[in-house]
Amino acid sequence: SNVSREAIFDVDIPGKAFISNFSMEINGTTYYGEVRAKSYSQQQYDESKRLGASAGQITAKPNAYNKFNIAVNVAAMQKITFNLTYDELLERRAGIYNHEIYINPGQPVRDVQVKVTIQETRAIKDVSVPTLTTEIPSVIKRDQPTPKTANIQFSPTTSQQGDGGLAGKFIVRYDVERDYSVGDVYVVDGYFVHFFAPNITEEFPRDILFMLDTSTSMADRKLGQLKDAMTVIIKELSEQDRFNILVFNTQQTFWADGFQPVTSGTKSKALKFIKNLRTNQSNLISDTDIQAALVKGFSMFEKDPEGVPMVFLLTDGEPTKGNTRPRSIIHWVKSANTQKIPIYSLAFGKGSDWDLMYRIAFDSGGVARRIFEGSSASLQIAQFYKEVSKVLLEDITIQYSNLNNGTKVSNERSIFKEDTDSILLGGTEIVIAGQVQDNSNYIDLVIAANSVNGPIAMKAQENDDEDGMHIDNASNILERLWAYLTIKEYLETTAASGTRGGDRNKAERLALKYGFVTPTTSMFISPSATNLWKTYDEDYNEFHLRTARPSKILIFLLPSKLF
Repeated sequence: SNVSREAIFDVDIPGKAFISNFSMEINGTTYYGEVRAKSYSQQQYDESKRLGASAGQITAKPNAYNKFNIAVNVAAMQKITFNLTYDELLERRAGIYNHEIYINPGQPVRDVQVKVTIQETRAIKDVSVPTLTTEIPSVIKRDQPTPKTANIQFSPTTSQQGDGGLAGKFIVRYDVERDYSVGDVYVVDGYFVHFFAPNITEEFPRDILFMLDTSTSMADRKLGQLKDAMTVIIKELSEQDRFNILVFNTQQTFWADGFQPVTSGTKSKALKFIKNLRTNQSNLISDTDIQAALVKGFSMFEKDPEGVPMVFLLTDGEPTKGNTRPRSIIHWVKSANTQKIPIYSLAFGKGSDWDLMYRIAFDSGGVARRIFEGSSASLQIAQFYKEVSKVLLEDITIQYSNLNNGTKVSNERSIFKEDTDSILLGGTEIVIAGQVQDNSNYIDLVIAANSVNGPIAMKAQENDDEDGMHIDNASNILERLWAYLTIKEYLETTAASGTRGGDRNKAERLALKYGFVTPTTSMFISPSATNLWKTYDEDYNEFHLRTARPSKILIFLLPSKLF
């Protein structure tokens, strides 16, 4: 084109990933962006547009779960190729690591390549690649050259991509062999990361309360999907558990008087109750009274607890009856939940109050999940229950020696929290990162917890090679992983508190230092902006450990699911 043009499009990445690099290749030279505060990047990009210069900017979309906005201004008579890199800590759920690559070019593409390399310190097992279409299996190549490595390559032709091109997720799933130990601890250049998922199979019995929104907004399809999901969940309940169901709208109604043992008879009665659920039995519009539902729900746990308490709260709306102020509800839940019952909240559809559901779960030590409307909603609900319903360990404490004074020890907050009764859920993993004294390459740790068979204790010391205490050639990976987890923790704390400043400012400072695009930062790139770009060769040593040379679509997992 003889004039400069701007292209704006959205990019989907996994929900817990951070964009860490954005580069543009112009006339054979590759330029790298730099992470800046949002306002500064926007000023620079607007100025480049005004001058008709090539430039690019990435920002997190407001109120979007995992969407980023990319704006590229292309100068007259120039062609630009850009490369995007993101960092992600793979989260173990339901016994597998799930790596998702979003592919949606909008049309068939002549040269599509996806390459995934897995390198682990333990033997890899259960590698699978669910396909995008029925045409795909023949073009997926897999091999495992060693027990601890695996390669997956995906190169479809234009005809195999279909008329509209590929649209969906390319997913790689796998796990590793596990034993009864402290797990894997890597210590390099003063930073450590600890992965803890011992091979334990016996579960605690549970007292489970399902709290289900049946207000008017849940009518028709949503209620049908809720019924489908609850049918699957009830059928899979364990005989060692007890359960009850509370349906709520303007009023609150228990299915049974107290927790019921899981038997074929109680399952049959519960399934009949679920089948007969309605949203407007009296043909009146019913509202959503979340606090009143929680008041009644908490009362269920006051009598003779037998198992690990759990609440599953599903709603598709905002509080519209009783106490309708989210901040007030959050404060009330904190004070009323004296037994520290974990609340696993599901925000169903666009109309749900995600912030409220997130903060209720976070403060209780539970997990929140968005349930997206669509044909797979019932599967999403059932899968969430499967991921978080099995408790293997309770009251976990992990003590590390040789840490820096005042070090920030960060963890995957959705699984392990220092300020609540910490538990290990079946099929998950505790991940903790921190700093050690004097840049040393060792750390001692002691783990204590309660299992269904009684207290357990595990210990690992320097040179305990059986537990994988050291890793080579990962000089800045562990430091970046510590920064990644710490930023996530600060942002989660900010979201849970509903305030700005404090932890949000700390997250921004770390994001700027380590080059992550977050809700507080953005990335700007332009060859014409002084000190805001670097060519690939000039900065190879800084970037080579976290991104491949710009080419087609290349995804690498190195090492042990770090990025």
